[in-house]
This record gives sequence, structure tokens and C-alpha cells, in this order.
Amino acid sequence: MPHGRALSLVLLGLAPLLAAGDSLADPSTGLNPLITFPLHARVQGDNCSVFPVDCSGTHPTVNVPPNTTVTIYLMANNYSALAGVQTAFYWDPGWTLGGAFFDCLPGQLTTALPVAPGGADAGTVTTSFDCVNTGYLLTIGRLVMTSGSSGCLWGVASSHQDGTYAVDCLGGRDFVPKSQEFRLGRICVSSGGTDVCAVLDPDAIQPTTWGQVKATYR
Repeated sequence: MPHGRALSLVLLGLAPLLAAGDSLADPSTGLNPLITFPLHARVQGDNCSVFPVDCSGTHPTVNVPPNTTVTIYLMANNYSALAGVQTAFYWDPGWTLGGAFFDCLPGQLTTALPVAPGGADAGTVTTSFDCVNTGYLLTIGRLVMTSGSSGCLWGVASSHQDGTYAVDCLGGRDFVPKSQEFRLGRICVSSGGTDVCAVLDPDAIQPTTWGQVKATYR
């Protein structure tokens, strides 16, 4: 069994324990401390490809027309070795979710999918996959949304166990707490979207333990 696939099964095997209220010791900082989660919107997107978007020469589309069905891609950037993520999406009430699909990567297993009305709880996705260590912009999954007459969809810190995080290929975790939601993308009608492609200043990102994340939800 490939290492990444085995890790996916291990991570998913922990879910019932965590849901039951059991806990693990605070994990050490993982291999992806500067990871960001850009979003990209495409009209009539129907697969996992975001070509030619690469967060370098071509940046994501972050502003969309009103009242239009679009595919919004969740991507990972600024990572070294990635095998899973958990994050969440909030969208303004005028927007409508048509579907959520997280099947873009080999060995991908998903235990939570975003559902209406979105937010830190209902908008959470938890997914794991075979280890990816290319460092290139990575498409993790996609939402089919109909935009409203105004407003936005954006990434938020999940209220599920452990919050928003990235899992590296050895099981280490890097957390994105509420105070660092600037690392999560935003798609807006007409203007106001942000692509979060930029490489972050390491001095601006302080390693965060699971215990610190958990404390923010008390």
C-alpha cells in the first residue's frame, strides 16, 4: 500500500475517536507552516483542472459576475509535503451551493463535505489523499455555487475538531487559526476577492499547537 494511502486510512480512522470526544496529544508543527489555501472561480468549470492558473504567471480568478453558476476550486500553495486538509467556507445568504466534489487527487477520502448554509461548522471539508510533495499549486476539490447579486464566499477557520489545518506526509499538522484567516482565499461578486497566492513572511506566522486552536473554541 502506498505510504500516502496508508496515511489517509490512518487519519480517517481517527475521526470516530475525535468525534466521540477523545483527544490526542498536541502534535508537533508539520512540514507546511506557510501553506495558503487559494480559491479560483471558473464559469462552466467541470473537472479538476485550473490550467493555466499557477499562482505565478497566472493568478486565480477571484471576482465573478452576479447571479452566475461558477465552479470554485480549493487549492493549496506554499506547501512542501501534503496528505490532507481541513478547512471551512462561509458564503453570503444570497449565494447557493449546488454541490461539493473532493475527488481530484489519488487515494482521496473525504469524511466531511460543505453543506448549506456554510460557515465554520456546516461549511467544513475534511479530506485526505496520497502524499503530494511537488510543491506546485495543488487542486484539492471544488464547489459548484451560484453567486448572489452581491457578496462573497471565503475560507474561514473550521469549528470541527482541530480547526483548519494541513496534514503533512508524516502525519504532522500545521494549523490556520482564526487570527490567520488571511491565508484563506475569497471569491466576491464584481470586486473584493483575494487570491492568497503570495509566499508569506515566516516572521508573520507563529507555529500554533492543537491545544491553542482548541482553546479558541471554548
